[in-house]
Amino acid sequence: MVLDFVIPGYRDLKVGRFLFREQAAFFRARGLREVLVAEGEAGFNSYFVHMGFVHMNSGPEPFYQLSL
Repeated sequence: MVLDFVIPGYRDLKVGRFLFREQAAFFRARGLREVLVAEGEAGFNSYFVHMGFVHMNSGPEPFYQLSL
């Protein structure tokens, strides 16, 4: 699945909370257990941390992981 970023006026975490917390059961019911995101620009990385993603540096390239 590819998700695009949210424009600045809507970066208040509401969209992320809805997708990754309120709708987590929706994803789990379809067999998805985690969300992986490639490390990007520093400004975006702080968003992932706020949403509960964990920084992982265990492969060739760092990424963020969120368990659903």
